[in-house]
Amino acid sequence: MTWIIVLFLLLCSAFLSGEEAAFLAFSDIRIQTLVSQGNKAAVVVKRLKANLRKLLGTLLLGQTFCDIAASSIATYTATKAFGSLGIGLVTGALTLLVLIIGNLIPKSLAAHHPDRWTLRAAGFLEFVMKTLGPVISGIDRLVGLFVDTKTAASFVSEDEIKTMAAMGAQAGTVEKLEKEMIDRVFLFNDITAEDVMTPKENMILLDGEKTVTEVIPLTNAAKFSRYPVFLSQKDNIVGIIHIKDIYEKFSEVTEKPLSETKVKEIMKNVIFIPETKLIGDLFREFQKHRMHQAVVVNEYGTVTGLVTLEDLIEELVGEISDETDVDENIIKRVDKYTIVVHGDIELRHVNRFFNTNIGAEGHKTLSRHILEVLGSIPAEGHKLDLTESVQAIIEQGDSRRISKVRLVKKAEATKPE
Repeated sequence: MTWIIVLFLLLCSAFLSGEEAAFLAFSDIRIQTLVSQGNKAAVVVKRLKANLRKLLGTLLLGQTFCDIAASSIATYTATKAFGSLGIGLVTGALTLLVLIIGNLIPKSLAAHHPDRWTLRAAGFLEFVMKTLGPVISGIDRLVGLFVDTKTAASFVSEDEIKTMAAMGAQAGTVEKLEKEMIDRVFLFNDITAEDVMTPKENMILLDGEKTVTEVIPLTNAAKFSRYPVFLSQKDNIVGIIHIKDIYEKFSEVTEKPLSETKVKEIMKNVIFIPETKLIGDLFREFQKHRMHQAVVVNEYGTVTGLVTLEDLIEELVGEISDETDVDENIIKRVDKYTIVVHGDIELRHVNRFFNTNIGAEGHKTLSRHILEVLGSIPAEGHKLDLTESVQAIIEQGDSRRISKVRLVKKAEATKPE
């Protein structure tokens, strides 16, 4: 009968040890999902995990009591039967049993099936925790004299969420696109306006002094929806005009003909932002002012580019192409070891497509990287090594910019097929 009691205490210790592992392994996200599905046991589990420190204290107290009681009873019984020799036998045997039966086996099982362990025992554990509540609270206050227990709360970090998304993608429970969007969300507040803007060199500007009819050929050719408006000189941007504002003028019946209506008369106000402005803040500013674009300036107040709401959204969902976008074949593969790319392509796209490691990725463009390496604008035909295995040849450009670049994998090209 005595050994049956010892075995019962060991099983109780194993149960409590398994519950400890199960509650630690049971994710809050899974619990919340079950709660939303109407699982009553999950509601109890959620309450218990909300006071996890007290729950763990209850489990550890019960487990310690069972281990000590089992050890004491077994030692007393063995001593009566075998004398002093029984102490050594019981100590060795009980230590092994507590380790295997009381810890390793239950914790391993519970960690693999935390939902089964926690949901089935939730009601009983809540009753035990309430019963031992005064004892646990007293111990907690005693510990609080030496340790600040209020800072013990744990929160899911950004890295943990990204890791969970990556693991979900590998397991097939999270779509690749969903995983990429999660990564983009966390990068969103680390990206500046300079990283996503359209450079000034690529902007199509309208002269505010010109008439609406005079700019129509330019807007038809460019096929953009919004155009910055300047007065006197291109650095003096004073507004933005939407293509629909121009078309609306065609449908309006006014005394002043379009041939006499100047662009500056129908333009809208524009906001100016520094290059260093984070796009997360800019996104909220666009929402607040109900605007879709902003002009980017450097520390000297010189215009350096234009950023639109679409640019920001693309950082979350990827490239967006509308019905007016033209496929410019930004990357063209010539052969296995050669590609031709536009100068304003971002390094990250080149590295991903060509399986290379050129420069520090981020949002830096290939042309900017080449300019930083050379310190000057190269002429057409100029060759330079970007890495030990990748050579760049300037295919097209002028005295102001690099338009097209040919990239060749030197080392790969010399390998035999």
